[in-house]
Amino acid sequence: GRMIPSQSLISGYGPSGAVDMMTGMKLIAAGEGESEASVNEIQGYKQERLLLLCDEGPLIRKAILDAPSNLIKGGRKLFQMVMTGNPASYFDTFGLFVLPHDSDWNKITLNTERWKMKRGGYCIRFDGHRSPNVLAGRVVYPFLIRQSDLDADAIKYGSIDAPGYYSQNRGFFTPTGGESGVYSSQELIQSGAMGDRMEWSGNKRDRIFALDPQFTTGGDGSWAGYADVGEMANGRMGLIVGSIEILQDDVNSKVPISHRQGIAFKEWCQRHSCTSTRHAALDSTGGGEPFADSLSVIWAEGFLRVNFSGAATDQIVGTASKKASDLYANKVTEINMVAKSLMRTGQIAGIDASTAQEMVSRKMAEIDSKKRQRVESKKEMRKRTGASPNRADVFSILVYLARERFGLKCVEKPSISPATHGNGIPPHLAWAYPQRASFKDALPEQIGITGGWAEG
Repeated sequence: GRMIPSQSLISGYGPSGAVDMMTGMKLIAAGEGESEASVNEIQGYKQERLLLLCDEGPLIRKAILDAPSNLIKGGRKLFQMVMTGNPASYFDTFGLFVLPHDSDWNKITLNTERWKMKRGGYCIRFDGHRSPNVLAGRVVYPFLIRQSDLDADAIKYGSIDAPGYYSQNRGFFTPTGGESGVYSSQELIQSGAMGDRMEWSGNKRDRIFALDPQFTTGGDGSWAGYADVGEMANGRMGLIVGSIEILQDDVNSKVPISHRQGIAFKEWCQRHSCTSTRHAALDSTGGGEPFADSLSVIWAEGFLRVNFSGAATDQIVGTASKKASDLYANKVTEINMVAKSLMRTGQIAGIDASTAQEMVSRKMAEIDSKKRQRVESKKEMRKRTGASPNRADVFSILVYLARERFGLKCVEKPSISPATHGNGIPPHLAWAYPQRASFKDALPEQIGITGGWAEG
């Protein structure tokens, strides 16, 4: 090939021997800070054989994950996408790329070195603790991880359980999730909140709807979502999210934006089987109040107006021992935090990866003078990240509506007294009651657990 440094490519040659600019190898900057043009350029290639190789996966724009759907078309003889990276978050580009085929991260452990991915193909994981140099206790291969590297990173990151240590040395997501947001990735995954199933009791179920409206032209759009809430097979109330999506809007229309949004939300709800405005709620904070008035004329009264401002309510939360106003500094914190206890008790499901990422990205702010928790405001988050948690707000409104009108409440109980085990057996008699591991606790098939990729 012929190197063309100014265009970051090595050009191949066509059948006639002339330089063919569409054949060869090209480097494309596709990081989060790059323009969308880079991803569009990738999608424009039409060769019969194409390899898309992505390094530093966590830093790449998420739009790259949509490229294969276009590149695989047109009778191509070969297309393969390979991505490498050090795991940072389940919800960044790399985390979404290596998502297991059944979307269940709970089945993937530190002993798992290979798994089938949801998007096809396999993920191969390399654990620095199984480097040939570490297992041999000496330097076998100079450029692979050695024990002294592990020791240095344990000091650098603070411990061998730190997110940075896991990412750089174990090739795995940290067990603690690593985030400092309102929610952690582990919290969402281990609770089953990202699962897509919920076992209902067969009794009545209600479909509820929520809207996070756009108040001005040129904003980030209006987002709507729906969920089903009802009694689960275990007798508890549960909520499973169905869909959260942006409402389509005709920006060229001369009709006022509030009127357009009101019509769009009404029609969207009706398409998804809404039977009454009592089953709908919207953010009425600030500019949302005039919009709510407009919607009541376009549709009807009866929907729940959710104001994120002001003080927390006196509703009991968590273990049913404290009021929300005793725990949370304001209403927006209560609305965002109330789902945490519901997740711990398995009463939430259906959260998609994009919504989960917004939930993880929102940070906790400093506690107030009464030592109550406070989350950062939407304005603070937008200033920090440049993005607004629209999907997460829709989810929060859905939970709030289910809590206010449809009986969704946490059934979390106080922790078991240390005087007994979970089955009520006194500790000094526990030896007489051996516990059997259930089948569901068995690990999936593990590959290479006796020596990993260094063996042999």
